Amino acid sequence: MWFSASVHRLKANLFRLVSPMLSLADITDEMAAKKKASIIERAEEIDCEVVFLDDLDKALVGCHLNSEGNIVPVYDRGLCLDILAQQFSEDCPPDEDPYEQACEWFSYNTERSLPYLHEKAPIIVDLL
Repeated sequence: MWFSASVHRLKANLFRLVSPMLSLADITDEMAAKKKASIIERAEEIDCEVVFLDDLDKALVGCHLNSEGNIVPVYDRGLCLDILAQQFSEDCPPDEDPYEQACEWFSYNTERSLPYLHEKAPIIVDLL
C-alpha cells in the first residue's frame, strides 16, 4: 500500500511540473461548451455516438477519429486532475492533499474504466 501511495504522490508532483498550455482559470464554461458542441457536431456528421467524461468538459482539448471510425474526445490529464482537485478540496481533511486524492481517484475510477468503453473510449493525453 505504501508503494502505491508513493507512486501516486510522484505522479501528482510530476503533473504539477508539466503544466498545460492553459490553466483551469483561463477556460470559461462557454469555451468548454463550444468545444464539446463542436465535437458532437463532428460526430453527428459521421453518425457516431461520443462518450464524454462526466464533469470534465473544461479539460477537453480536441477530438480524434480513431481506426474504427469513431470520433473520441481528447482530454488533458493535467486539467482533469486540476478540476478534480478543486472538487476534492471542498471536503478534503487538512492533513491530506486534494491533488494527490485527485490523482488516485482519476487513476482508479477513470483511467481503469476506459478499456471497457472499447472503440468509444476517450483519449487522455499529457500536454507538455
